[in-house]
Amino acid sequence: MAWPLTSSLWSPTAAFGFRVLASLEDKVGFLPAGTRVSKRILELGGIERTKYAIASSYQTAYVMGMLYALALKAGMASPFVITGPTISAKLLYFLLKSVVKTGAHWEQVFQDLTPNEQAALGAFLVDVVLIQSSRNGEFALVQTLLDAAEQNGMSDAPLCAQCAEFLSRALSFREWAG
Repeated sequence: MAWPLTSSLWSPTAAFGFRVLASLEDKVGFLPAGTRVSKRILELGGIERTKYAIASSYQTAYVMGMLYALALKAGMASPFVITGPTISAKLLYFLLKSVVKTGAHWEQVFQDLTPNEQAALGAFLVDVVLIQSSRNGEFALVQTLLDAAEQNGMSDAPLCAQCAEFLSRALSFREWAG
């Protein structure tokens, strides 16, 4: 909601996030309120399932309603086409190969984007792969991503700084532990 609230232009990542939320809501009729709720819904049947779904989704429905209302503010609608500075096809290919597929809804939405829209989401993809590779202890990939971010003018992102500090601490610990 930051973009329409502050009357700022939507970043490519924000526009993509809005598209992911809207497509999920279109798909299931409301935004689920988390994995615990989703698991419980699957355990129930009939009217109990319906009651639980309504009771557990009112907050996300309310928030989406506010987001839609804010996006209706003159000039604040999320763009229909995701635009912005694009990354090279080579870097896009590398990032797409590096993303660990989890079956998350955003992955399908991303796959349905045009090549130019995907290339405009380079910084988003760098963040996704940085998070995944950091969690998996793939330090060489983290360093490769930080180098690629530096070479492509994307290294000023907070996550790049955090990952660089993480690598520095990991290296210090490795030297200390011998």
